[in-house]
Amino acid sequence: MARNVTRATPVTRGLDRATRAVRAVRALPPAVRFLLLSSSVASLATGFMRVFLPLYLHGRGLPAGRIGTLYTLVGLGAALVLRAGGPLADR
Repeated sequence: MARNVTRATPVTRGLDRATRAVRAVRALPPAVRFLLLSSSVASLATGFMRVFLPLYLHGRGLPAGRIGTLYTLVGLGAALVLRAGGPLADR
C-alpha cells in the first residue's frame, strides 16, 4: 500500500521561508518594523535614482564621462560622510 506523502518542492520551500520571514517581522516591536519599512522605502528610491538619473542626464545632453565623474564624486562624498559619522553614531 502506497502512502500519500507530500514532498517539499523548491517552490513550497520558498513559500515556507517567506512565511517564516513574515512571521518574524510581525513579531518585532512596532518601532523596529517602522525602521525596516522606512529603510526599505529609502533604498528603493535610491535604487531608482541610480538607474534613472544617469539616463535622464544623458538625455539632457550630459556626456557619459561627466555622468561617471559625478557618480564617482557622489560615492566618495558618501564614503567620507559615513566614515566621519560612524564615530558620532557610536556615542
